[in-house]
Amino acid sequence: VAKAAMDSKIANNPIKNFEAYTEKLRTHSLRSNMLMKPIIERAQRKPKDLVFAEGEDERILRASQLLIDENIARPILVGRPNVINSRIKKLGLRIRVNEHFSITNPESDPRYDSYWLSYYKLMEREGISPDLARTIIRTNTTAIAAMMLKRGEVDAMICGTHGDYPWHLKHIIDIIGVTKGVSELSAMATLIFETGTFFLCDTHITDDPNVNQIVESGSLSIRAVQNFGI
Repeated sequence: VAKAAMDSKIANNPIKNFEAYTEKLRTHSLRSNMLMKPIIERAQRKPKDLVFAEGEDERILRASQLLIDENIARPILVGRPNVINSRIKKLGLRIRVNEHFSITNPESDPRYDSYWLSYYKLMEREGISPDLARTIIRTNTTAIAAMMLKRGEVDAMICGTHGDYPWHLKHIIDIIGVTKGVSELSAMATLIFETGTFFLCDTHITDDPNVNQIVESGSLSIRAVQNFGI
């Protein structure tokens, strides 16, 4: 990409030493891989069911191929089967539905009635009508994936490859909520530098935290960092 930007004269600061630049990228990639190594090794010992809310996204399809090749997780993709299969063929991927992954089709799923009823029971006191609950569970893939996790049908979910962060977060809070003993959600970001890896909290949710919120998000982040073997 950098070379193409230089060739097309788009790059304002052309790279003079491509060997050094490549080595820098390789080193950064190595640090990223080392950070994820404990998590990946643990996942490979007992692969979990992982639902992707944006199952039609090409990045998700490529990631699913990698997860299957490395035996890291069992993907469940929320999306339309014809779109997913068409894009798999376009990308030249080897994964096949029902053999390597499964699909939750928002347009036709036998669990639809139980999903929207469960969602309605959660949200009826928040002004959600039965008709609106039906529409959300038919059209909102983040809500669908969250319901699957809430009902224990999957072990984890990933959403937000596109769209607005607070919009996704609202459905996570409404449907999944927080674990016992935790007052509210907090986010953590990871930055990888030459000088080391840094974890920042809370980076996305609480604008002006009080002392108790800082203590809680800090304690939760410590547990998350320990999952990386740090």
